[in-house]
Amino acid sequence: MAFISSGDLINEANLGKETNPKILMPHIETAEIELKRILGEEKYLRIESWQSSQNESETAVYREVKKGALCLAMSYAVISLNTETQGSGIVKSKGWGESKSELLGSDELNNLREYYRTTALSILSPHIPENTDGKSIDMGTFSLGAL
Repeated sequence: MAFISSGDLINEANLGKETNPKILMPHIETAEIELKRILGEEKYLRIESWQSSQNESETAVYREVKKGALCLAMSYAVISLNTETQGSGIVKSKGWGESKSELLGSDELNNLREYYRTTALSILSPHIPENTDGKSIDMGTFSLGAL
């Protein structure tokens, strides 16, 4: 079981029904891996089990962590959602059909990814375990790398 599904991500990010769930799944899986590392395996499993809890505070924590997971997934997915492929590789596009909309530029994409990551860590921060010295685990800075 996972915190989020492709349908959750499509709804949360208002991606539209045309969004192919197969494009999202690798990014959801990456977000789940990171979420397990952030929370720790034991806490991850405990919070995940609260999905159908009758305890209001447990379901509130579950929903909060799920929001963070959705933001993490979007921070990974925006690259795929901003890339057009021709079946044999990635191509640069000037827009999408008659709508004349454009793909985000690399700076805009970096800003959007950083926004989602910062939002995710902000939402998750109360649930991040502390090290033995009493300080929160340092999540480091997010690096997009070269596009």
